[in-house]
Amino acid sequence: MKRILCAVTALTLFITLLTACGGPRTALSIGGAQISSEIYTYYYDLVKRSPKTYPGDARENAVNLCKEYVAVNTLAAELSLSLQTKQEASASAWVNQQWKFFSSYYTSLGISKQALMKVRENEERRKLLLDAYYGADGLQPVADEELKAYFSSHFVVFKSINGYLTDTNDVGEPVALSDERVAEIKQQFNTMADNIRNGTSIEEVNTKYLEAQKSAAGGELAASVIDGQNTDYPEGFYEQVAAMKNGDVKVITLSTFLYVVQKMDALGDEGSYFTQYRTDVLQSMKGEDFEKLLQERENSFEVDEKGGTLKRCEKAVDEKHTKESGTAQAVSGAESTGASQPQQTESAT
Repeated sequence: MKRILCAVTALTLFITLLTACGGPRTALSIGGAQISSEIYTYYYDLVKRSPKTYPGDARENAVNLCKEYVAVNTLAAELSLSLQTKQEASASAWVNQQWKFFSSYYTSLGISKQALMKVRENEERRKLLLDAYYGADGLQPVADEELKAYFSSHFVVFKSINGYLTDTNDVGEPVALSDERVAEIKQQFNTMADNIRNGTSIEEVNTKYLEAQKSAAGGELAASVIDGQNTDYPEGFYEQVAAMKNGDVKVITLSTFLYVVQKMDALGDEGSYFTQYRTDVLQSMKGEDFEKLLQERENSFEVDEKGGTLKRCEKAVDEKHTKESGTAQAVSGAESTGASQPQQTESAT
């Protein structure tokens, strides 16, 4: 009897794991390609976590992302594009980082580490495909001089010392500073800007600032590269930096954020900024054309939805989000998202 009970318990556990989103079954057939429930669940979850990026019907958005996934893989195969060691290493590093912090989240939805790898490899394949069409040796090549001109006019390169006009309390909530303290911080940043204009390097000024703040942060002050679509900085930041001349130093205050900014030559440092961000420049410049190319292929696909499997996957995600939403409300002001779910910083498409 004990053996029978053990066997039943093991079988129940196995079934529970399989039915998190229906197990690794086929959720969609797109142009003859089979999309597993794991891949569909990943994209459906991404849509649910990013309502501003993917407004409207969640299933429709998730299916569209799966169609793009297939379009990228199909076009890459037709051009005999394969990931090299560099791309494989990049994909693996991303997956390992995600799995380190969010493995419990993914496994609760029935998403395996292998499925994450497929998604990330698709993203790396997408970059190869973009270059295969518009790179220097591509099917519709864009000359480097044209790319550099676009980089100079649509991207800004700068170094900055960052500060805040607020403090935080014990639970991470912003707390307003006194008018006197705000005036002190602004004067401090104006003084740092003057020192840089008078010949002190921004790196040296930053080091002294961090020491005064008793901050553990340190090391080299790296240059930042952004375009007008960047959301890491407050609205209006890009425009103010773009209006500066190379080498200029300016204090920029936006809302409760404060910056000492020194603008760099986008094509300076022996072209290293351009080289490092070449793919981003190509995406920004030819992204619309590339999306049309993918869309043409997606439009040719016949899609067969496995309704039962889709519903099970969606139910797992919806229940997860409902539960975590309740938890977030319960902590009332504490860091509610933390490491509970992946924070998507770049598109997975």
